[in-house]
Amino acid sequence: MGNKQVLIIRLIVIYQMSYESIRDSNEEFDNRIITKKEIKPVLEINLKPVTTLLTITCFVMFIITLLAPITVQWLSFNKYNLIKNPLVIVTNAFIHANITHLLFNTAALFFLGTVLEINYNKKMVITIFFASVIASNISFLLLFPNNSSIGLSGFIYGLIGFLMVSKPSLKILMPMGFISIPTPIIIAGPVIGFIEFALSFTIADGVAHIAHFSGFITGVILGLTNIKNLKKLF
Repeated sequence: MGNKQVLIIRLIVIYQMSYESIRDSNEEFDNRIITKKEIKPVLEINLKPVTTLLTITCFVMFIITLLAPITVQWLSFNKYNLIKNPLVIVTNAFIHANITHLLFNTAALFFLGTVLEINYNKKMVITIFFASVIASNISFLLLFPNNSSIGLSGFIYGLIGFLMVSKPSLKILMPMGFISIPTPIIIAGPVIGFIEFALSFTIADGVAHIAHFSGFITGVILGLTNIKNLKKLF
């Protein structure tokens, strides 16, 4: 959201460092433990329907905004557009300021979304998408009522928050200066959340940090709720 991204997630790449027991994403929930031979490395091309659809939609909308720039104004989220078209509380997620904004967001979406969709299911991805995007937009509107917001970052942070509590062993390449250090998401997540919270009350850098933080917290809440519900099954 905005034309810049915080450095800590700009080069975010998700990968699995060890084999884990994961649920079969093709079924609602069957408690089946998948063996080592069945598990494919996350970095292999593994297209999942919802993640792929969201990614493609972002690229299609970017092309449309290049051909018809007025669509950015129509679909961005602000109090004026919200009154005329309530759908902007979601559609703004597919609008990006420039190619860099688009590529960073879709790269994070592809890797994080794929991990989530493999380990859970498409319904979970859809739930986090709508919840984190709507929550991030509402928080942005409350804090900056005279500004507009675009971009998928609220959802990206929602994915980070959810995976932080539901897949704490997952690791990300966390940029630190000129190098990227493999860091467990359970460690990287709080750092990311704290940075966004600390910057929440400013948009001087062109980034909607409050939207990022709200998306992150939404993901955390959904992750904790998911864990609680799973425990009830045993």
